[in-house]
Amino acid sequence: MQAGKNSATFTIPGGSSIEVPGDLRLMTPFVLAEQGDWFESEIHFIRRWLGPGMGVIDIGANYGIYTLTCAKLVGPEGRVWAYEPASLPRSFLNRSVAGNGFNNVEVIDRALSDHEGSARMGIAENAELNSLNEAGQSGETVALTTLDGEAESFGRDIDFVKLDAEGEEVRILSRAQKFFSRQDPLVMFEYKHGATVNHGLLDAISALGMGLYRHLPGLNVLVPLIPSDADDGFLLNVFGCSPERAQSLAAQGLLVSENMELPEIEVAGAGDFVADWVEARPWSRCLWPTRSAVSDRPGALVYLAAIAELIRAEDPQRGIVERIARARRGMANLLVSIRSECNVSRLLSAARVAMDLGQRSASVVMLGEIAKGLAQAGADVASWVPEPFLPPDRRHDDLSPANPDAKDLLSIMVEEPLLERCAFSQYFLGKRGLPLLERVAQNPLHSAAATRRIIAARQVFVS
Repeated sequence: MQAGKNSATFTIPGGSSIEVPGDLRLMTPFVLAEQGDWFESEIHFIRRWLGPGMGVIDIGANYGIYTLTCAKLVGPEGRVWAYEPASLPRSFLNRSVAGNGFNNVEVIDRALSDHEGSARMGIAENAELNSLNEAGQSGETVALTTLDGEAESFGRDIDFVKLDAEGEEVRILSRAQKFFSRQDPLVMFEYKHGATVNHGLLDAISALGMGLYRHLPGLNVLVPLIPSDADDGFLLNVFGCSPERAQSLAAQGLLVSENMELPEIEVAGAGDFVADWVEARPWSRCLWPTRSAVSDRPGALVYLAAIAELIRAEDPQRGIVERIARARRGMANLLVSIRSECNVSRLLSAARVAMDLGQRSASVVMLGEIAKGLAQAGADVASWVPEPFLPPDRRHDDLSPANPDAKDLLSIMVEEPLLERCAFSQYFLGKRGLPLLERVAQNPLHSAAATRRIIAARQVFVS
């Protein structure tokens, strides 16, 4: 980060620089200081998918994290149209575009809606919340246009549309039929408005002939949106696309809509398979001292078969359809074993695959339960871990401290992912999140990513 008197410049993944207000009390500057990136998992999918020559429309570009990310990915032969009507974030976006030398970006000072004309935009302290639907304490007059009215100006295929207009989305889509009759993009939009599922927007997307999909963070692919996804409070964005676009994404291994029939789950030999995996981990002598993969604990054989299935699901040499099928089956059997006996090993493993499968709320609950027990446990935590397990975060698979301490090892495996998963950012927790943050800070095994979070939070929330 480089900070000036009134601005700060960050480098985001991919190498682009972004200029934002130099005030960590604001959301975007804080998140960038804290994470070096935006907090939405979907941006990782965009980075995997977009490529040279593609066309992008960013509706509600704000300071431009998506605009700048996409501009880098599509390259000089591609094109990005960034709609940002509010003058403050647009001024920073223009400076970032110029600073990166992006000649493939057009920043447009109009808001999209269902008619042309003008309207008053409510201006919030955090520019991400600027809205045509909220009067706010201050505002500015902005020009309005429609997606249909803009359709002729693009002059090329549009592959991706990011639609983030703080409640204006349904009206935007009501004047977008001509656009979508000519274009076949993947559309990303907010799943919820506040805490409520945006059913009107889901219906509007479906009415355009699009299927609805969500992102699986662990596998970085799209899968069909299902009703139970509403139970996860961390699901922010969903995607819509035509069957033709879905077929194209599936052919690239980026979208999975089919269910693969797997052979019967392998119980025989699962204990040895899991033991081999765990014994190869540097931390296993501290946290799995019994070295026994088979026990007479209730549900042990089902548990080991589930862990073996999850290890296979993480094998990048397998096809993505098979990997998802194995992950889902592994999770189902893991939950069966937890119903037989709920212990730390099983919760640790379940917290990992739950996150991979987009069940972030469940992962947070499991990690929270273990963290409560850790706070009361003595120094001999190894005896508290009765079976082999998968760390909740893959980056800890090869954790190899010089002087291993079982309590530090288990604590960092639990509390560091809990710190990152319990909220999109410490910004939304404020001082309430400091006790967990300080416990991670005091653990000598915490990562560089945690250090970044700790520094940002202390700057703002520790007086």
